[in-house]
Amino acid sequence: MAVNPLYRAEVADNKRVRPILFFLLSLLFSSLLTAQDNTVPAAEEKTFETVRGQYRSLSLGMSLDAAKEALKKDSYFAYRGEVDVTMFNNPNENIIDCRGTGFITRAWLQFREGNLFIIELEMDPQRIDYFTIYSQLTGKYGEPGDMTPQYASWSSEDTVLSLEYPLTVKYLDRVSFEASLDESRVRDSYRETSRSEFAQEF
Repeated sequence: MAVNPLYRAEVADNKRVRPILFFLLSLLFSSLLTAQDNTVPAAEEKTFETVRGQYRSLSLGMSLDAAKEALKKDSYFAYRGEVDVTMFNNPNENIIDCRGTGFITRAWLQFREGNLFIIELEMDPQRIDYFTIYSQLTGKYGEPGDMTPQYASWSSEDTVLSLEYPLTVKYLDRVSFEASLDESRVRDSYRETSRSEFAQEF
């Protein structure tokens, strides 16, 4: 039986095409494997520290006497003793106002009911700059939760840390600070009421 010449040509063409298809499929498979091997793993999300109310040996919540002892032992502060301690009109509040040394020019420690609730540190702009401290804080605590041209702040459940322009760092006990604000509002309201009552006497 004679074989159709067209059939023989088609078979021959198929024999030539199969190796080419096999080569192309092999090349594609190899490329996919290489791409998978070269895939850059996703960067791990950086974890940041929780804001704490502590600077060196000073900690929010410590007693007045403990803070005095800490200042005496810390070379960053030029604490002179009782001369640096002031009592406010409110008998529950005291403040330590002392000079600093090196990078710190001045420090204010404010106490409420015998416990430290604000640490305020004024820096020397000749020795350190705003951006250096800001970079350190963002690297440690992440981007600030609140930011304006005047300050940047980071916070946790019980502490607020702020970097204020031109160059002041402040640690604040949220609970004590909010309580002091409430008391201040009550006193202001009482004074306003007393003023009105006095005016009505005329």
